[in-house]
Amino acid sequence: MQNILAKILDEHKWYLEHACELASVLKKA
Repeated sequence: MQNILAKILDEHKWYLEHACELASVLKKA
């Protein structure tokens, strides 16, 4: 169970780190 939670947290961590960058790119589009 902890492995699944850790995997999800890692994925969300990556998303949060890139969310601002992705938002700025979408605004330029």
